[in-house]
Amino acid sequence: MTDRRSRVDSKGAELSARALLAERTLRMSATVAFSGYSADQVFEIMGDPTRITDWYLLAKSVRVEDGEAADQPFIVDFTLFGEVTEQVLFWDPPSSYIYIATGEEFPIEDYHAEISVEDKGPDSGLLCWRVYFDRVSGSHHQNLLPVILPAVTEASVQRLSQMIGGTECSLVSDFNTPLINA
Repeated sequence: MTDRRSRVDSKGAELSARALLAERTLRMSATVAFSGYSADQVFEIMGDPTRITDWYLLAKSVRVEDGEAADQPFIVDFTLFGEVTEQVLFWDPPSSYIYIATGEEFPIEDYHAEISVEDKGPDSGLLCWRVYFDRVSGSHHQNLLPVILPAVTEASVQRLSQMIGGTECSLVSDFNTPLINA
């Protein structure tokens, strides 16, 4: 894996990325309290795109292009969503990163997410994954995503919890705010 630690952005980049999150609705927030792993170790797992297939149920494969530049997008092939390009907008290891996801078959038009890891001791901490979006293409997807995404995400977070010594995990989803037809 490329040492993605080289992708440290300026404070301006962080503020810009956080402003993008603030423009969208928080749809899902997953947390995993962990023990037996350091925050650095958990961040390495979450920051390594090749590990996505280890825990996210719909991820079939990940392709990182040649060269593996620290700020290079990568492609995840998902069941149901096809190939989705993920691009990190802000990188601050071992604390957090913010990324976007886009794809021709991916129905979420403005997907933004944040992964953060909080150190609670030498071998314990709290992982948070927050997903923000409003614009979804097609009424079929607008009806399907509120049902399928929380269930798949909860099962995936349970799987991730087992990988990182999870002691407690939870998922809160909010689809009360209407989705906008993209």
